Amino acid sequence: MVGLDAMTLKGARFEAGELKAAEFDASALKVAGFDLSALKAGGFEASPLRSAGYDARSLKDAGFDANALKQAGFDANVLHATGYGLRDLKSAGFELNQLKEAGFNASALKWEGYDATSLRTAAGFDANALKAAGFGVKELRAAGFEVKELKAAGVDASALTEAGFGFGALRAAFTPIELFAVRFTAEEMGCTALLEKVGGTNVADIRKESSLQWNSQLLDDNDCLQLANLASSGALLHVQKLYIGTNKIGDQGMEVLIPALAEGAQELRVLWLNNNSIGDGGLGVIASYATKGMTPKLNTLGLGGNRNSDAGLNLLTVALVSAGLPALQNLQLSGNPASMEAQQAAQDAIKTRTMASRSPLKTNSPSAGGESQGWSSPTNKVTAVAALTPGKPYKGATPGSKGSGSSRMSSRKKK
Repeated sequence: MVGLDAMTLKGARFEAGELKAAEFDASALKVAGFDLSALKAGGFEASPLRSAGYDARSLKDAGFDANALKQAGFDANVLHATGYGLRDLKSAGFELNQLKEAGFNASALKWEGYDATSLRTAAGFDANALKAAGFGVKELRAAGFEVKELKAAGVDASALTEAGFGFGALRAAFTPIELFAVRFTAEEMGCTALLEKVGGTNVADIRKESSLQWNSQLLDDNDCLQLANLASSGALLHVQKLYIGTNKIGDQGMEVLIPALAEGAQELRVLWLNNNSIGDGGLGVIASYATKGMTPKLNTLGLGGNRNSDAGLNLLTVALVSAGLPALQNLQLSGNPASMEAQQAAQDAIKTRTMASRSPLKTNSPSAGGESQGWSSPTNKVTAVAALTPGKPYKGATPGSKGSGSSRMSSRKKK
């Protein structure tokens, strides 16, 4: 055969396999007129045939499988477009991410046996795609998806709880209103100690209450964290009056409680914090959240007998001037180290905006229910506050105490 070309030898009835053995390549035999089926029958693999100019579809039609074409350098996208199915490509050894790039969705891959973990880690499918593919919430949790990702995929708080996510994980992603449908226990929220302190009540009872009278219960900053958990769970959505005066609450307690109340106690009308250990830091938190829409219905704020200086009260005054706590009409400040001037400035901020709104000043109803408790109007209150001595405990009537008409949850209620 020395010196003879492939076309001459083909004319002499040599087969493609014989010419291949004589070291003729596929391109030369193609030019000589051998068709693809003859070249395949002659022992040529997909790779040299590709080099000879045959495309993936031609090779598929000639009977080459997906693995042969993969070895020839064709990618999964081309093979899928050519007509090879998912099972063919999986058998050929393509990776999950390559199958995804080829256009196979999570549903198809799930049907082929891939689990949620593999589809998330190896292919990068998000929670929404895997949920749409039919994976359950427990499977998605096992795959490593966080609460926020699952919420974005449309999974509600109840389903996440059933899947094993705890209160701590859910409170970071859901609002109290969204969590209200979930019946968390005191143990799950870490507030057992608080409920024991206030008389052994339970979460179910608190969810029904409009008034919580927890004055003089030795509550401290740690209890405020537990109370914040209650608020974040939605348990305080119906509470209109919260009395936690004459306790041991300080700035750290305010730092956790006020943000939780701002989101989870929007119906609050009365917040009684008199005779605690709240300083300028705690008052600063109140002032900050006052301008962020905190408890828009709050009309009574008791801060008397605490540790507020002029600096703290100035922060509150600025917040009030900036329309913070828009419904506030009764502000108790007596018994703080702050000067009379600073106290009166805060009271004047309320008085000024009340007059500007052209609404008559309330003279006898600090609470939502309007019951009379001997309160004075903001105008009269300024005069009364000026007559008190800074640094002394607030000794005025405590709303919610015996004879005031406010309700207290029975201490006989058990968890």
